[in-house]
Amino acid sequence: MFRKSAQPTKPTDRAVITDAGPCQKSLRLHVDMAVIAPIRSAVLQEFQKQASLPGFRKGKAPVELVEKHFGQSVQDETLHRVTKQAFEQAVREHGLKPVGPFEVRRADYRDGEGLTLEATVEVEPEFALVSYHGIPLTRGPDDITQEEIGQALVKLQDSMAQMVPAPARHSLEPGRAPSGPSSSEVLPAPARSPPA
Repeated sequence: MFRKSAQPTKPTDRAVITDAGPCQKSLRLHVDMAVIAPIRSAVLQEFQKQASLPGFRKGKAPVELVEKHFGQSVQDETLHRVTKQAFEQAVREHGLKPVGPFEVRRADYRDGEGLTLEATVEVEPEFALVSYHGIPLTRGPDDITQEEIGQALVKLQDSMAQMVPAPARHSLEPGRAPSGPSSSEVLPAPARSPPA
């Protein structure tokens, strides 16, 4: 029923994708510094615009000082964006159809070398669709009897019935059939207690 991918996965210097199960792919991606540098620069500029450091107006602190104060936050945000971009690119280039988030097993960043990611992702199953035209089908009879209609109506009535207590003066006496108020008879409103 399931078959292997129609196009073999392409190991490149950037991505190696292998089957980790029937509906799971394992990815090993490498992102070069040339890709990371512009993203880091954009993140650093965003931090600079929001930075409020002593001695400088908001957004006017030098980039070097912002990097010194917010270095770890800039690094984390950069790696987050680079990781997201790398996964999106792998999905586009290799025609993956993920059904869930990527589970990052390892992220190794080294200055000058880049970022290496290892992750797994659940993907849609791939299968060959067999011909379904010309399959013989039998149709059951459409005859509905009055008895079936009656049973359906009784079920509908039972499902919509409400149990409401009868007023005291309309209580049922032994041996008498139940009767409700006639259309001309109006039941009195329940007595209310005076406000305290």
